[in-house]
Amino acid sequence: MTQATLFPKRVGSAMSHRSDPMASHLNADALNRSGAISRQAKLVLWAIAHCAERGRLPATAAQIAEWTGLDYYMVQRRLCDLERAGKIKREKETVTCPVTGRPAHRIDLA
Repeated sequence: MTQATLFPKRVGSAMSHRSDPMASHLNADALNRSGAISRQAKLVLWAIAHCAERGRLPATAAQIAEWTGLDYYMVQRRLCDLERAGKIKREKETVTCPVTGRPAHRIDLA
């Protein structure tokens, strides 16, 4: 049984750069094959949708990381994937993030 992926397979590996060491390419392939990338993206998308369902303001990446238990940088990577796939949108204006206290964009469903 093959797990369905949320994103189409990319030509080459956008998760690692051509100049990265071979270990980066191998780890990127392992993450794709294991379905971890897809699971993380689904969890991030769920958190954004759950926020919208409850009538809350759109969330920042740091809030999503806090709610899901995922690493902030991992959330940012999945947000980029989701944005490219047209699933989410980032607001143009920045707000003060309630988690970090720094300027951040709110994220909402597309």
